[in-house]
Amino acid sequence: MTPASPGSKGATPIEESYRLAALYVRDAAEGRHANGRAAMSLRPKWCRRAFAVHISDAWTYIIFSVCIAHTLLILCEPITTIDKPPERGYIWPDETGLASAAQALDILFLLLLLCDVILKMTYMEPRKWWKKRPNQLYALLLGCLILDSLLFAAGGWRPL
Repeated sequence: MTPASPGSKGATPIEESYRLAALYVRDAAEGRHANGRAAMSLRPKWCRRAFAVHISDAWTYIIFSVCIAHTLLILCEPITTIDKPPERGYIWPDETGLASAAQALDILFLLLLLCDVILKMTYMEPRKWWKKRPNQLYALLLGCLILDSLLFAAGGWRPL
C-alpha cells in the first residue's frame, strides 16, 4: 500500500478520518511515527513519491543486493602488502578487464547507496535525517567508501 493523497476523491470527512487512523495504526505496527504513511499523506506529492519508492520491497531488495555485491567486489581486487605496494597504487595490468569492471561497479553501487540517502532525506527533511544516529553512521560509512573509491580511481593507495 502506497501512501494515499490527502482528501481522496469522494471520501467523506468520516471516511477520511478512518483512513488516516488506519495509517497511524499501520505506522505504529511498522515502527514509524513522524515519517510514516499517515504523516506522508499530509505532505506534498513529491515527498509521498520519494517515501513510496524508499519503503518499497523492490528498493529494499536493490539496496540489499548492492550491499552484498559491493562487498563481493573485494574478490576482484589484487593482493598487495604495505611493505611492497604495486606501482601506481592498486592499478595492475588488466588483461581481462576485471579491474575496470570492478571500478565501474564500485562507482555504480556507491551512487545507488547515495540515492538511498537522498530519497530518505527527501521525505524526512535533512535536519531530521541528520539527528538520527543510524543515519549519521550510514553517512560516515558512505563517505569513507566514496573516499576509498576516489583514491582507487586516482591510482593512489587504497586504505579501505
